[in-house]
Amino acid sequence: MKPKDFNEALNHLDDDIVEEYVVKAEKFEKNNATIRKRRFTRIVAIVTSICIIVGAIAVISKIQNTKENLPVWEELELSEKQIAQLFPPIDDFPVESNLIKAYTIRYASDPSNLGINPLNDDEYAKIYQKKDTEKKTTKYGIYSFSSNIVREFQKQLNEEFPAPTIRYDNSEQEKGWHLSGYNIHETHYSVFNTSNTNKFTLEDYEGIVFGDNDFRINTDISDDELVAFLEDLKETLYQIFDVSFSDIKINRSYNPTREKPTYIDVYFYNKDDHDINTDYDLVISDHIEISFSNELYGSFMKDMLLKRIEYVEARTDVTDIYSPIGMAKLLTLEEAEALLYDGHVYGGHLCSACISGREGISFESYDFVGITYRFELEDKNDKTTLGLPFYVFYKKIETSEKGISKYATVLVPAVKISDLNEYFESQSDPHADIDKQS
Repeated sequence: MKPKDFNEALNHLDDDIVEEYVVKAEKFEKNNATIRKRRFTRIVAIVTSICIIVGAIAVISKIQNTKENLPVWEELELSEKQIAQLFPPIDDFPVESNLIKAYTIRYASDPSNLGINPLNDDEYAKIYQKKDTEKKTTKYGIYSFSSNIVREFQKQLNEEFPAPTIRYDNSEQEKGWHLSGYNIHETHYSVFNTSNTNKFTLEDYEGIVFGDNDFRINTDISDDELVAFLEDLKETLYQIFDVSFSDIKINRSYNPTREKPTYIDVYFYNKDDHDINTDYDLVISDHIEISFSNELYGSFMKDMLLKRIEYVEARTDVTDIYSPIGMAKLLTLEEAEALLYDGHVYGGHLCSACISGREGISFESYDFVGITYRFELEDKNDKTTLGLPFYVFYKKIETSEKGISKYATVLVPAVKISDLNEYFESQSDPHADIDKQS
């Protein structure tokens, strides 16, 4: 198909069907009783009633959030498969003399760049379930979502994309249609349409250029300067994707051989769209992400180029995809530390080769601790996955000549999980594979 014919065909595609959702809130009623007894008995009864009401309010405050009535668990009853997907088996697992090898490495010029989400005073935390909405995916759906977006980017790039390739992708965790295309300058776009989300990505390794604007930024740029610099691009992207967001999140990534960040990722989103966004400083709702990098063909430049623009939208209300199923009592920091010292941790990856040559790290004198949220590894045969809070422990290993500190990080469950000790004992020497179908 010629580019002209393809673009003409895009104009005849139907718009997305807009689904309406009505959220019904539960109503609570309070009943008042009149006590008719002798004066002394009445005083005692009133005091007792006040204690009961105060106690009831305290309990309700733990298990209800925005009028949700959720079950409360002191301990999570999980299957071996669920535990294995939260703490996936890897080789070289055994903890020897409290030394841990299965950790993730983070680099930062300052602890503030680690993005640590601080602990709070909550006694209970929500347990979430991510589910596959099983909404139908079609060729027409992916074209309908992307057609106007492609047209608008062609205007900004001053160049048309040839007819794209389309295929059904069955290898991803979520099955769906995949659409992609390149222009003559190797600016690449891809679209992925699954039962839960639509995602559009525009990439160019040598930098995305709109007209004469190549969006170069200096590695020294501050957050405030970056926000101001991105104002025009933000409004352009809002117009292209037909969205508007109120919040911005900035992440910086470092290389130990460089003094300045090598990657900067910026998210435009609405923090209040989901409690996980708000409570754990994560982005799981609709958003635009733009990424800058100063790495080009193995070398590092002083300036950073805009390498990627990505838009993700949920095909239904995000609270229907990530929904709370209960409240679990949070472990105290001391209880979490006991799990840490026993090696009951998730290191953040499954790369056996990455950790095989490492020296073990003792976390008994860790530097920082925060809290985050993670979901069990997805199995395409499952329609739901479980998500729960984790403590994140940070231990500084060393500081490079460029002043970049290297940290080891591990995750420890922030709630009590049944049979967790037995699971880790069964996986020792070596950390054996678990049959995830069991």
